[in-house]
Amino acid sequence: MVNRLFISVLWLFLFAHSAQALEVEARVDKNPVMLDEAGILTVTATGNVDRNAFDSSQLLQDFIVGNTSVSSQTRIVNFDRTKTTTWQTTLFPRKLGQLTIPAISIENAATSPISIKVIPVPDVSTNEQRDYFVTAELTSTSVYVQQHVQYVVKLHLAQNIERGSLQTPDIENGSIEQVGEDKQYSDLINGKRFQVIERTFVIVPENSGKLSIASPIFSGEVLERNTQQRFGLFGQTKTITRRGPQLSLEVKPIPSDIGDAWLPSEYVALTEEWSNDQKFVVGEPITRTLTLTAAGQNKEQLPEISHSYPPFIKYYPDQPAIASAQKDGIIVSQRQESTAIIPSKPGPLVIPGVDVTWFNTATGKIETASIPARSYEVAPAVVTDTATTAAPVIESEVAKQVTNSTNTQTGNDQHPYIYLWQAATVLF
Repeated sequence: MVNRLFISVLWLFLFAHSAQALEVEARVDKNPVMLDEAGILTVTATGNVDRNAFDSSQLLQDFIVGNTSVSSQTRIVNFDRTKTTTWQTTLFPRKLGQLTIPAISIENAATSPISIKVIPVPDVSTNEQRDYFVTAELTSTSVYVQQHVQYVVKLHLAQNIERGSLQTPDIENGSIEQVGEDKQYSDLINGKRFQVIERTFVIVPENSGKLSIASPIFSGEVLERNTQQRFGLFGQTKTITRRGPQLSLEVKPIPSDIGDAWLPSEYVALTEEWSNDQKFVVGEPITRTLTLTAAGQNKEQLPEISHSYPPFIKYYPDQPAIASAQKDGIIVSQRQESTAIIPSKPGPLVIPGVDVTWFNTATGKIETASIPARSYEVAPAVVTDTATTAAPVIESEVAKQVTNSTNTQTGNDQHPYIYLWQAATVLF
């Protein structure tokens, strides 16, 4: 009975201490912060609280909000139970000047507002440049719909890093794809040597208007300088986060006079190949292969090659073969269409020309890749003289028939001229 009473009192004591008032506080890891740097906002709640109580949407007005991590810890000291929940969020400032992290509400409590000063990024041409930074540039700031444009991101490292990752930027109303492998080289910038990692992307806008390209973000772990010399390889690391510039692209609409054949490129070529050296013979097939090549276009964007043939030509098209390759950061695509052609009568033959309309993005003009019409002469079918070659076969058959007749008729009373008549019939 005493034990039960003691346990009951103990549970009431623990419950009374667990129902403590909720306390929340917020802090940042750096202040001031540069425009391309990320600050870490830490919100701590002491007391019983839901892990999903933190809402980062209230920070979106002045900051780009990154990933949020949450952790919980419970401690019991002298029957005093304390639960702590911590949220950490990465914040990128959207503009220069004095920004404010508003009061963050966690259930029935709130943090105090925090004022943050955002300072500009040092220019790369000055001596104030840092050990780590990211740059980005477009090969053109004005393109047409579905026209490829290169987007080059460079990560500059003056010191070695333990590990790191470069996040691919996101875009809306378009696609982005890395082309080629990363390039690594050294560069001397204002007397300071950097290891540069260069990554090239191709952006394909799908709608006209202004296209915003989110900033590329680099996150890595580096050794702290004060511990690197003291502990060598076992020094403490710190997390660095750098953001490249946010760029925009002006996308022009498809010209109204282009029609449905929209193929924007700087280079388009149309070629043809023939089997059998373009010698046409009645009843004999000959294969014609048309190849369309376009630079700065995906293979899915290449149109079908429209072609026609005279009515006395039988033709059998194969399945088209399409492929893409990368060269110097440019996507080059090809479409091949092969057709077997069989003429059915001799005489003159005119193969109509083939045209593919495309838009030259370098000149801003509509052009046509063409194969001209060609005239040929269809030779009659080759007739071989089978009379002389068939004679020995016929004579052999006659001999077989005579031999068989002789064997079957031996001992009968038929007249021998019957056999000659049968032989003559077979020969006839």
